[in-house]
Amino acid sequence: MRGPAFIATLLLGYALPAAAQDPPHLFQLPVDCDMTSVCSIQLYVDMDPTDEYSDHMCGHLSYDGHNGTDIRVRHLADMRTGIPVVAAAPGVVVGVRDGMDDISVSEIGLDALNGRHAGNGVGIDHGDGWFTQYSHLRKGSVSVTKGDRVSAGDQLGLIGLSGKSNFPHVDFEVRFRRKPVNPFVGLVDEFRCNTEHQPLWTEDALAAMPYREAWLLSAGFADEAVQIEKIRQGDYDLAKLPEDTAVLSFWFHYGNVVAGDKYLLTIYAPDGSTLLQNIDLVERTQYIFYAFAGLRRPSEGWPVGTYRGTLSVSRDGREVLSAERTITVQ
Repeated sequence: MRGPAFIATLLLGYALPAAAQDPPHLFQLPVDCDMTSVCSIQLYVDMDPTDEYSDHMCGHLSYDGHNGTDIRVRHLADMRTGIPVVAAAPGVVVGVRDGMDDISVSEIGLDALNGRHAGNGVGIDHGDGWFTQYSHLRKGSVSVTKGDRVSAGDQLGLIGLSGKSNFPHVDFEVRFRRKPVNPFVGLVDEFRCNTEHQPLWTEDALAAMPYREAWLLSAGFADEAVQIEKIRQGDYDLAKLPEDTAVLSFWFHYGNVVAGDKYLLTIYAPDGSTLLQNIDLVERTQYIFYAFAGLRRPSEGWPVGTYRGTLSVSRDGREVLSAERTITVQ
């Protein structure tokens, strides 16, 4: 999700070394965010040189020609809270952009971007031919200017939804001598998913970003038939419900979805009895999947107490994801 005009601007006057070499510094995590609960990687660099696509683990978490690592937040409420994007290594700021609105490209259309696909962003020259770009930052959040010298961990802006984006994230892109580099793989002669990995991340950064078979973005209860847009907005942050609520629903939202995944949603009453159980299969492989199940208030009303919702996702006969949430009816 990069903008060619932005890249060109940032690379003006960028000196190239004579020969390939390792970066002056390994890269640290480019966000100040909990990667186990709030942030996660949705897309990786495309390692397939053909018009197909593949991530570095030969999975489907990329798209054709994608040159960055997309670190996302769960929903727009997280974006509005403010998730810092930080410099992954020391260097000099060689380009910035700010002022573009945080709005999904699905709403405004690609033509409205006028080629500014990267949205608001920052480019950093790390020396010896190494360059990083941080795209789709939140409007008004860019906190550096061209010519600034930054240290690893210095804040550059906040995760946003600007440019060619339809979910809140930062696209972190690494380049060496103007060519894209996958930081999970390192410098290679040819992009292919089964190549030997020599990551350019620090040990701490690599440990914070394990490749996961599936991951939970969010889950919880709702007092209505679930609306996916409200999940995207982060509106279902409920801890309590009145006993006269008309509907009790349990929902979840997970990533790295494979056709044939079987999911089981269960809602338990305060006395431990099963109120609802829903089993279904995912029909197609995709980046993100939403599902929910619910029931209407019984004629005698909801028993007061704590209700429990559980989720289990299995793949090829083994569980790859599980979660539990509770809500109090009073």
